[in-house]
Amino acid sequence: ESQTEYTVDNVVFKREYLVSQPHQVLAIRLTANKAHQINLESFLNSPHKNYSFKSSEYTNNTAN
Repeated sequence: ESQTEYTVDNVVFKREYLVSQPHQVLAIRLTANKAHQINLESFLNSPHKNYSFKSSEYTNNTAN
């Protein structure tokens, strides 16, 4: 597990990463201490021919 935290315009952003090679998982959690501060568009790709991924759409309109 790894994380970083930084502040921009009085908003505290936090990025947390969890990677498990045996479970073939990469998880990323993005949070902000004020609502409606995170806007994200991401793309996943792999050089491997047989790969799969699952995505989760999560919306939380409350500040942490």
